[in-house]
Amino acid sequence: MLLYSVNAITSGSTESQGEVTVRLQHGGRVVNGVGADPDIVVASAKAYLSALNKLHSKIGTGRGPGLSRLQRPRQRPDSVASVALEEQRASF
Repeated sequence: MLLYSVNAITSGSTESQGEVTVRLQHGGRVVNGVGADPDIVVASAKAYLSALNKLHSKIGTGRGPGLSRLQRPRQRPDSVASVALEEQRASF
């Protein structure tokens, strides 16, 4: 993790929003993830999972963008982040 930043995007109300930015590096690739939520822990998880999904999509199978759609591997309809986030919300 290269960066973890927390900012208030609304203030003064009971439903204040916190925004978290995370910067990750893996294998020479650097990506940013952003998450917002009244709960800073949830915002952090959203940001981290967003960055992980970006890293995962960039790493992929190593195939270049020049391949036709039929040659590319099928992508799952739900991202890893959205599935993990839904599981987390279901447990509350």
